[in-house]
Amino acid sequence: DALIADYFDGKKSEDNCVISSFELYENGDFYCMEYNAFKSTLLATGGKELYIINFERSLQEPDIFSPNQGKSASAGVITSLSWNKSASVQHILACAHDNGRINIFDFKLKKNIFSFSDGKEEQKGREISIAWNTSIPTQLAVAFDDEQSGVQIWDLRNNKAPVKVLNN
Repeated sequence: DALIADYFDGKKSEDNCVISSFELYENGDFYCMEYNAFKSTLLATGGKELYIINFERSLQEPDIFSPNQGKSASAGVITSLSWNKSASVQHILACAHDNGRINIFDFKLKKNIFSFSDGKEEQKGREISIAWNTSIPTQLAVAFDDEQSGVQIWDLRNNKAPVKVLNN
């Protein structure tokens, strides 16, 4: 299966409303996507690969960037992603992988700038969710699918351990 993205213009007739169409993830495993809240021409998608699609130049032929293109994908499948919600760092994207690894990607620099995990990277197929703190742009909440890990609050100024763990 593939992600075939069709972008529609609601003002056009039903027969002619597709304004852009392209194919990603030809080997399947597409899980998540999110538009950048500050730059609506940026769409991040996650699966076996991370793709950042930029419609700024053209809706019909967008620029498609993959940070790991040509590299081995050892990080696992991306289960969740989130653009930073602060205007000052709106180009920062967090990606959660099914092995517990979280990568922070800087779209301006076009590279990963930060990485951390819960230490359980040998476990694959996990469901992990992430969300940026809207008040503190360096903080990220990570929810793991096991009760032992809880919800962890990480601060990008310290990648050694979470600043807080919320458990039941």
